[in-house]
Amino acid sequence: MRCGHVLVCIFCIVLLGFNVMLTRWISVAILKVKKYPAGMNFANSSEQHEDKLINDFIAKFGGANTDVTDQPEDFGEAAQNLFQTSAAYDGYEIQNSTIPEYPCPSVPIVTVLDSGRTGNKIWEYAAVWTISRLMGRPGFVPDTLKSNLSLVFSNLSLPVLEQVSHCDLPLEKTVTLQELLPLTELFHRFRGQNLLLPKYIVFLEPVFLYKDLLRQEFTFRPEIQQQVQDTIMEAGGQGKVVVGVHVRRTDFKQFLPKVFNSTLVDGTYYKKAMQWYREHVKGPFLFLIVSDDLDWCRKHLLDQKDVRLGSKSPEHDLALLCSSDHTIIDYGTFGYWGAMMSKGHTVSLGVHRYFTQRMEKWANWIIM
Repeated sequence: MRCGHVLVCIFCIVLLGFNVMLTRWISVAILKVKKYPAGMNFANSSEQHEDKLINDFIAKFGGANTDVTDQPEDFGEAAQNLFQTSAAYDGYEIQNSTIPEYPCPSVPIVTVLDSGRTGNKIWEYAAVWTISRLMGRPGFVPDTLKSNLSLVFSNLSLPVLEQVSHCDLPLEKTVTLQELLPLTELFHRFRGQNLLLPKYIVFLEPVFLYKDLLRQEFTFRPEIQQQVQDTIMEAGGQGKVVVGVHVRRTDFKQFLPKVFNSTLVDGTYYKKAMQWYREHVKGPFLFLIVSDDLDWCRKHLLDQKDVRLGSKSPEHDLALLCSSDHTIIDYGTFGYWGAMMSKGHTVSLGVHRYFTQRMEKWANWIIM
């Protein structure tokens, strides 16, 4: 009888120990998922799966071209800042912060320098998000970048760099866009090395690869989405094909000659682009213009009944472009992002060849 009791006690102790171990294992697993946001759980990432994804992309679109010599380094907002070479940056010091700490990553990280306006910041964030996913490592962005974007988007999942300010994470210098291509060699080239991406980065290949998931990551705040719907209704867009038209002028008057050896287009381009839709896509149409120079648009573009002004604020205007059935854009990261996140055709200028040549090949883009 005593022997039976002893065996029962031993069995209970073993079972209790197993339960404790199982509980700890589940807790650790949950912490790993919470520690790095959805899509960023590098512990479960498959290098082989991502390699297949990249190879399928190359087979379908002929991507991963390493010729990025036509990609300007800087998309800054002021002419005097246009020629700062972020690739020459010789170090990054993570500032101490009162933001709650993350456990120190056990693998290399991906992060980026923050600069520029909303369009620049979106592309910077998207570069970290996509590269961290491709490489199976955690991504972090500066708090200033995420704080600004969080005013516009509600689903941003990347943690901020200041949360690991207590960790030893050497970020010696930025990598260039040339060094990041081809995508098939990305994992092996930077194995064991933290990646510091340059400010103003426009890394189209991985962003295009993950554009459907990025639409979820960059979900506009409900109030902004409602503003856009109100704008479309007020402009008489119900039952019509809405074409978002981005007219960028103010800062690009100085930017284009210095960086692209080009000048601002006149109203002829936008009218020609609108006519393309009238001839190739079934209407009726509503062309909604968003711009940083509404006076110029009133003077040069409002001579057709189906053309209206739709600008209210930068975040509203970007959301309008993203939600339009089709788009017309000219230049700049703001318009490029809006056009790529929309799901229809895009008529674009060919000023930024790195971007437009690829989108003409990969998507429904018409270059004029």
